[in-house]
Amino acid sequence: HSFRVLDSEGAPRAGALRPAVLFGPTCDSMDRLPGEAMTPADVAEDDFFVFDGMGAYGSVTATQFNGYGGLRSVVVSQL
Repeated sequence: HSFRVLDSEGAPRAGALRPAVLFGPTCDSMDRLPGEAMTPADVAEDDFFVFDGMGAYGSVTATQFNGYGGLRSVVVSQL
């Protein structure tokens, strides 16, 4: 898994790494990344896991699964 962890203010987490199991926002057993990922030990609630290079898959894989609605898009840069 290739990702970065940012705190709720957007600063990178840089603590020692530990293995963790990552679930998506639904916390359903099907909404889980395979295997374990190494995450900073100081990860806290409201932190962001940033998966760069998702391309179209970020919005294309959005779902109504478990009652979740559509995604809100925010443009941070235009070409």
